[in-house]
Amino acid sequence: MWWLIFMATQTLPSQKKQLQDTTTSFQSTLYKLSNAKEYDDTLKFIKNNTALISSLFTNQKDALTLVKTFEKDAQKNNLQLKIKKLASGANEATSLKFNLDLTGSFINIYHFLNALEAYPYFININNININRAETSTNTKGVKNAPALVTTAIIVDVLIQK
Repeated sequence: MWWLIFMATQTLPSQKKQLQDTTTSFQSTLYKLSNAKEYDDTLKFIKNNTALISSLFTNQKDALTLVKTFEKDAQKNNLQLKIKKLASGANEATSLKFNLDLTGSFINIYHFLNALEAYPYFININNININRAETSTNTKGVKNAPALVTTAIIVDVLIQK
């Protein structure tokens, strides 16, 4: 009888170990399946929204359209605008870089920045410098003339490869 009890107790640890291994394997499989489901959902989202995602990027050919949009918004906000396209290295072919030099009232520059923020593209504003503009002869002595400022803005517009 003691032999039967001894044998039964010897098989219990191995069965316990087998049960633990099976449980761990089952949990690992469930985890992989949940990740696969998340990846599948992400892939479906990307496939369903490819047009939207693509529309958020511009391409090299649309640079002129973008420059015209900058000019239109500057004119709309009564600003003087000078645009310089900054050269980008071979490794930085992921964006179009522009230096926008604006002159006008601070509030109009603020409105221009709001318009820039609303563009339907991924735009990074890398640098903004705002300085008081030199007083022109047209505004000297004029009461309530808005103080002019000059603003240099460096922007990156992400492009589609």
